Amino acid sequence: MRSLRGRLELRQRTLRALVDTGLDAAVRRARQRIWRHGPHRVRLRHGLLARAGPDKPLPPLRRISAPRSLAVQLQLMALFEAQCPGARAGEPSRRPLVDPRTVGEPSWAELVCSLAANSSGMVRGATAKQNRVRQLKHALARLADHGMIEAGVGYHRFAGFRLLDETSAEAPYSVPEINSSVTVPAEFFLNGWVHALTDNEISLYLALRFLARSLGPVEPGSNLFLAQRMRTETFGFDRATYEAHRMLVRCGLVTVTMDPLRNPGDGTLSGSRKGTTSQYHRFTLNDDTLRQQGASTVIDALTRQLAGQTLWDVLPA
Repeated sequence: MRSLRGRLELRQRTLRALVDTGLDAAVRRARQRIWRHGPHRVRLRHGLLARAGPDKPLPPLRRISAPRSLAVQLQLMALFEAQCPGARAGEPSRRPLVDPRTVGEPSWAELVCSLAANSSGMVRGATAKQNRVRQLKHALARLADHGMIEAGVGYHRFAGFRLLDETSAEAPYSVPEINSSVTVPAEFFLNGWVHALTDNEISLYLALRFLARSLGPVEPGSNLFLAQRMRTETFGFDRATYEAHRMLVRCGLVTVTMDPLRNPGDGTLSGSRKGTTSQYHRFTLNDDTLRQQGASTVIDALTRQLAGQTLWDVLPA
């Protein structure tokens, strides 16, 4: 198994390849073209992110997640695309998978960003068209298997796929009402955060947005916490998913007020602190950070971490 440093270095190289080759910028431009004059926020159904009950299956966004898969990115991009001006939500997609029919109208392959790397740690054709198409089809197959899209049969079965309701494979997709949705600023998609963050980081970030929506008349996005029971029973998080908050903090997407009894390095209570009642980390969403380019911001955060910056160094004084 690759060491933590090795994983960080691989992620840094992969993101740098996306930026240096221009793919990150090209994908962001393509998203801007289809979103022009669109609403400021994208709506996601509560049930995409949270279980219907503690004994219910994992929420869809957790079920479709898989190592080296574009499924989470593609699902969120499909919801983004369905809310673009002129989109016909619930109808078969008129957008081609690969080659655009009209100049200025991107294909699905131009709206997703590949982060593929091989087992040796070298970035594997992240800019190659065939690689993106292969990953796109694998992601579509995963979404179809989990009832997120309706596909056809045969070799071209994903042409004209239809997006389904995030919480029911029996119904075509429709844009949810505001009172039953979590809203995400469009900049999360337009500035590339949706492909710069890992699946765990995305799930944790969207869970915090879910909580911000649920708290009612408080300062938006502040004083949020995830108790252990809520993490597992509501969102289906394991420890690794919860620990993804560390990169969100390093990137500035959230600010955290940490339990002063815990070690920021590994989150444990140590020495004389054991047996003491601990406190929850308190999170605040920083939407202004979404205006920055996601890939470049994550690269900078990784560079600082690899240079020895600790989480203590990032926390507010």
